[in-house]
Amino acid sequence: MVQGPRIREMELPGAVGQAREQADEVLRMWIVDRAELAATFPADLYGDEVWKWGRVLAHLARYIAKADAARRGVNEADSLEAVRASFETEIAASGAAHGGVRAMRSE
Repeated sequence: MVQGPRIREMELPGAVGQAREQADEVLRMWIVDRAELAATFPADLYGDEVWKWGRVLAHLARYIAKADAARRGVNEADSLEAVRASFETEIAASGAAHGGVRAMRSE
């Protein structure tokens, strides 16, 4: 019997379940076969204000740094700096994004 890929989904954050009015999912990402990054997101979420995605990425970087600091017992600022430095290196690298990207329209 052939089985499909094993996909591990994470639980929703508590704030999403406690949303008073609405919560919109804006990004899903996967690492496929430990090599390729795949993502789906509403490309038109911010219309012509694409710069607002930078704010989303900054908040994500802070969440990652906070989680890393708590997990490893290191300084959160140092974790954030490591994420920032890696981000800048990847942005500066030549080449296109690899992997599956699905830029969806918001509903």
